Amino acid sequence: MGEKGRQTPGEVLGDGVKVYREARGLSQQGLADRMSRLGFTAWTQNTVSLTERARRSVSVDEHRALAAALGVPPTVLMMARDRDAPEITVGNAVVKAGWFNDWERGELALVLDLDSDEPRLRRLLDQEGPIAMRDQLDDDKLMLRRTQEEE
Repeated sequence: MGEKGRQTPGEVLGDGVKVYREARGLSQQGLADRMSRLGFTAWTQNTVSLTERARRSVSVDEHRALAAALGVPPTVLMMARDRDAPEITVGNAVVKAGWFNDWERGELALVLDLDSDEPRLRRLLDQEGPIAMRDQLDDDKLMLRRTQEEE
């Protein structure tokens, strides 16, 4: 794991792959075999191991194939589930794990908090109705304003 109490998105994905692989009763080799059948012939037991330990990056195509191979929606693999890591790092920024999950599900947008000493992402949108975002510069700070879409 990255810093104490924090996970990277790669660690979140690795945990998701392992949790759902084990829930399906698959070995690492079994998952590698499924990935091969989906056209990812370079995948081996070692590739799965490296992915689960966040020692290997996963492409968007591989992420989708992993979800198919495990029989889950792609977003499920990116849901934070480590109770010891209440924060997720996104690049140099930090976000609460619950917000990260809402973001992954498309239920909210995150924006860089320009007033923070440490790069942090903050919640921008409610979960109510369709919302459009507009960028507006205000006092040299990027302010994102939300507006309800016209029906």
